Amino acid sequence: MPRVLFVDDNDAVRDVMTELISAYKYDVVPTETAELAISILESDSSFDILFTDIRLGIGHSGIWLARKGPVRISAHGYRLDDWILFCVTEMAYSLADRAKADDRASDRQHV
Repeated sequence: MPRVLFVDDNDAVRDVMTELISAYKYDVVPTETAELAISILESDSSFDILFTDIRLGIGHSGIWLARKGPVRISAHGYRLDDWILFCVTEMAYSLADRAKADDRASDRQHV
């Protein structure tokens, strides 16, 4: 099963996208910062894809990660097959927020 390291600082987007990517039979490891992603990549060489938001709230950006990652990973003998950079639009945030609201409503109905 291909492994994806997914990086986004928005909890709702990270949760929804992790679920969505997993539905396509990918093993997804979510994280929220570029710095944590580098740390994960340095300790685990089994990722096939890095999927990162461009704008990460604190710390470095996804662009920094894409530039920094290959250099640091190559130094350790690792190689990712694919790098995906994305910028989430308001629509994606709205979908993620709606999914979370639906989950909360469903949880309240089961109480």
